[in-house]
Amino acid sequence: MKRNRRAIILSIVITAVVMMIAAGSLVFFVWIPKTNELKKQLDNYQTIVGDNLHSVYVSAKSLNAGDVLNAEDVYVTSVYLTNPENVINDNDIGKTLLIDIPENEIVYQYNLVHEIPTETERRVEYSCFTISKGMTAGSYIDVRIRFQNREDYAILTHKMISELNEDNHSCFLTVDENEIRRMASAIVDANVYEGHIYATAYTLGVAQSATEVTYLPSYSDPDFKESYFTNEMVEARDAMVRRLIDYAEHKVTYTSGIDIRDLSKPLESDVSDTYGSGSESDKNKK
Repeated sequence: MKRNRRAIILSIVITAVVMMIAAGSLVFFVWIPKTNELKKQLDNYQTIVGDNLHSVYVSAKSLNAGDVLNAEDVYVTSVYLTNPENVINDNDIGKTLLIDIPENEIVYQYNLVHEIPTETERRVEYSCFTISKGMTAGSYIDVRIRFQNREDYAILTHKMISELNEDNHSCFLTVDENEIRRMASAIVDANVYEGHIYATAYTLGVAQSATEVTYLPSYSDPDFKESYFTNEMVEARDAMVRRLIDYAEHKVTYTSGIDIRDLSKPLESDVSDTYGSGSESDKNKK
């Protein structure tokens, strides 16, 4: 009887010891490593959140396009944001809103402009030029045209992309009437003279000065010619057209965009009909 009791007690003790060893092994080999792994993940997430936690300006109320942004229109709060480059700062207070902004929305620099748009400015979608990788809404760009004879001209300069549509490779720019006409003329020139329209981005965006516009559009519209062109601009446009025609017909190579031939020769008759050769009154124009 005593032996049976001892055997039972011994088996219970052995079982308890085995279970304790198993439990200890489970804690040591499974639970502790898993806990350490979870702790590392938590630390990693906290680091990511901390690195991407930024103070931003948020609209304190609904804001309307055309209004001037005042200090009381926004408040500062911390939010998780992976791309904080385009959020506004103190220097943007006092600029004009381009779009309506609902309450409690982050305000971005591309929602604002330095000056109130003129009466002729419009928001136009363009898909006729190449959008390079890295250009986003808020990027400042020049739109340029390059011809086969290596002449390269700036059509639009220091334009902010207000919206980018990656599906159809188009973007929205704010342009005035003269800029719309320059773009329309450049599109025609690109087709007639096999030019390439493309965009280049400013590395410092709004902080950089605008490039000088160097492209001279067609002056076939009399009203546009009267309001936009000087006599020198007409002559320069005619000279550019001559060089492009010469290159297309004879594949002449030019250096630095300068025709080595006499530019005083008259335009080809078909070009004169299309673009005009400049009247005497145009030459007296200032």
